[in-house]
Amino acid sequence: MKRAVVGLRAARLARGPGWKPSRVRGLKAKGLAFERKVLKQLKEFFGFAFEPGPWIQFEDANGAGFAQPDGVIAFLTHMVLIEVKLSETPSAAQELRGLYAPLVRKIWKKPVALLQVFKYCGKSDIEFPVEILTLRPNATEVYTWHCL
Repeated sequence: MKRAVVGLRAARLARGPGWKPSRVRGLKAKGLAFERKVLKQLKEFFGFAFEPGPWIQFEDANGAGFAQPDGVIAFLTHMVLIEVKLSETPSAAQELRGLYAPLVRKIWKKPVALLQVFKYCGKSDIEFPVEILTLRPNATEVYTWHCL
């Protein structure tokens, strides 16, 4: 994980940091292609409730920063925060808990359920897409979805 939020002072939705992404190749390109596929499925199923890749500008004890979770789904009572990876990784779970969850809670003022979506390895906790509707916020648990 690159950064964890410590002493969050402010967070808001933003347009982005203003730099252009560099061209990616190899495994990173495959990961981004898989991410686009998953985000498209989520958008088709959840419609306007799903927000792909929102940019978040924040300030914490470490200074100012930007973060971009892969997606969020807004329900009336809570949010589902989504991170997409080719393989299930502990670093993605740490990123969900330590960086994105505090920011999403601060902005939307709702509890957050954490979901890691992956293509390779691991065991799936849910079946897409219906069971995403049943995820409940939990401060430590990261649900997993093995998506082929």
